[in-house]
Amino acid sequence: MSKKEVVLKKTNDRCGYCGCPLTLSQVSVGHIISKNKGGDNLIENLIAACRSCNGSKGDRTLAEYRLWVRWQDICREQSFSVYQLIWLIENTDFTDRFPRDDVEFYFETMGWI
Repeated sequence: MSKKEVVLKKTNDRCGYCGCPLTLSQVSVGHIISKNKGGDNLIENLIAACRSCNGSKGDRTLAEYRLWVRWQDICREQSFSVYQLIWLIENTDFTDRFPRDDVEFYFETMGWI
């Protein structure tokens, strides 16, 4: 079995973030902890993702990506970066003015992180 197949099986042939079904030809293997932030290529740090989720996560941490997913409509509309968003959340009443449900990634529902 290839590394890509092993990673896809970890999430039951689904995107580890949004949970959409994936085939081997559709899967994009991503890093839970990005390589530029100290992550490695071990199976434990790899996750099956759809191209949309893997592209939007980029090198963000899981916490940053969770914020991005939760608030992406406002970020895109206002052209906020994730760092500007964090500042707004920490220093203003942003979350009270724009309430959102918490985000739980598919792999978290599986209980492996």
